Amino acid sequence: MISVSNIAYSSKDYREFSTFKFQVLEHLEGIIRKYDIGDLTRTGLRYTNVLPFIRESGLVPLARYFKLNLSFDGFSNFELRTVVPQASGNIFVRIEQVVSTDQTQEAFVLDFDYAKKDQLNARNLPEYLDESHECTKRFFERLITDDYRKIMRGEIIS
Repeated sequence: MISVSNIAYSSKDYREFSTFKFQVLEHLEGIIRKYDIGDLTRTGLRYTNVLPFIRESGLVPLARYFKLNLSFDGFSNFELRTVVPQASGNIFVRIEQVVSTDQTQEAFVLDFDYAKKDQLNARNLPEYLDESHECTKRFFERLITDDYRKIMRGEIIS
């Protein structure tokens, strides 16, 4: 997406960061050169995942997937939105319970949006992407449980 004050690249077929980074830079560096873009006001990296689940005893199985340390007996519905300051930016985190349009399947939407704001230079975009990825990856790894890891690897079905 390109507009007067924004450039964005998205991919629904995300396999690994190195491939994604190559594709982003391939698209954006040409635009940056063509329009002689030097200064940036924000860079970001967004990662969204949808994780289907089945209720356990009528409750949302939050603790099975996420390490949140919440002192409650359980949730019938759940949504969390927060901003966590990082060394050189902020990570916006959203965990939301959603239901399919036909009401037959529930899932968690796990959404990370890392934003770096400062005096940024377009020449440093590869470094900004790496930094955004490392921060998001660290946060993700600290948040998920071993059960979630097994589900992602296909070892167990949720």
